[in-house]
Amino acid sequence: MADARLALASLFVSILMLSMAHPFFACPTRCESEIKMQMYLHQVVSGPTHNQEVVFKSTPTIEFGRTVAFDYTLLDAPTPDAKIIGRAKGTHVQADQVNAGDFSHFSMIFQQGRFTGSTFQVMGMTPPNGVWAIVGGTNELAMAQGIIQFAIVKGTPNVESYRELNITAFIPTVSIATGSFVQYFDI
Repeated sequence: MADARLALASLFVSILMLSMAHPFFACPTRCESEIKMQMYLHQVVSGPTHNQEVVFKSTPTIEFGRTVAFDYTLLDAPTPDAKIIGRAKGTHVQADQVNAGDFSHFSMIFQQGRFTGSTFQVMGMTPPNGVWAIVGGTNELAMAQGIIQFAIVKGTPNVESYRELNITAFIPTVSIATGSFVQYFDI
């Protein structure tokens, strides 16, 4: 009987020690914070203030393969005088042979507020309205996962547009370097 109690006590102490050493065991529910943001992506296709450039042009009859590099501004409102929150830097590649469908992959680099210097890594198809995947992040947004729902809310075709971005992301609350818990706050 004493051996059974000793074995049970040893098992309990082992589980307790393991739960303190490994975040998986220490967190009975989701160990992440949800972040919601809204902002506007300003795309200027042509003109003196354009913020994209065709770096590879395909044949005149099809656009398939056309590649565009961009450095779009992220704003707090869909107006030219809005505050710049950050930048979206990356490329679009015309990857659809049937429809006009660009595949986009880019970094959203925040320049203002709590997330200054942090990034989201984003990818997905870019119709006028749709959803991109957040597949990672850095600094305070490290290992982010989520989605960005977007829709053009203002613009002139082939000149410029403003896309409203509604972001929902989940950020782990465990520090990768130390295994310790980090407190995140809602925006």
